[in-house]
Amino acid sequence: MISNRDKETYNEVVEHYGGNKLSFGLKFLKNWFLERLANSCPIPSWRAK
Repeated sequence: MISNRDKETYNEVVEHYGGNKLSFGLKFLKNWFLERLANSCPIPSWRAK
């Protein structure tokens, strides 16, 4: 489960960037997924693309 501390931190970050929770969450998940995908690429030039 998500702790209260994590929830508060998430809300503070959302407020800092001036967005709503849903759009920030989607951007976070997209960036997280792309980072994981880049780390699994065997050829470094593919990671940059």
